[in-house]
Amino acid sequence: MPDTLYFAYGSNLNLEQMQERCPQAQPAGPAILENYALLFRGRSNGYGLATIEPQEGSRVYGLLWRLTPDNACALDQYECYPRLYGKALVTVRTEIGETTAAAYAIDHELFQTPAIPLPAYYGAILEGYRQNGLPVQYLDAALKHTRNELRQDRLFHLSQTPELAAGSVKSNHRRKRQEYER
Repeated sequence: MPDTLYFAYGSNLNLEQMQERCPQAQPAGPAILENYALLFRGRSNGYGLATIEPQEGSRVYGLLWRLTPDNACALDQYECYPRLYGKALVTVRTEIGETTAAAYAIDHELFQTPAIPLPAYYGAILEGYRQNGLPVQYLDAALKHTRNELRQDRLFHLSQTPELAAGSVKSNHRRKRQEYER
């Protein structure tokens, strides 16, 4: 069975981590996935994992790996495929042209909420960006986007809570403080 070309965009960019997971894997160079966005998703009460979703005009920077059949199986297990991550073929652009590669994306309904990644996980991705000469500002933008999504979610939920929307919590607090001061 021939080697598989795999597009990494998260912690599998990190050369040391990928060496541990798939010792025979060989980096094949940087690549760009057009019209997709890098996102962090997880459970509403958990931490975020990197994923990709179609988004017109966006791009995801990553690294192509050549995986042996054994490495491809090991990576499927590591990525909890097919329980957490799904896998599909995507077309990526490299410095020598376009090619097709496998890519994982979160496919579990409980892991669709914007969520902040753990610092160690984000740090491993950041190190992978640096190791492979990828533009870190795209990773930073993905984290900032996640923070903005969470902020918007909080504001929406606050506006949907009648007592908070009406300001009754503040007025209730003010009333209790006045009673206490008497």
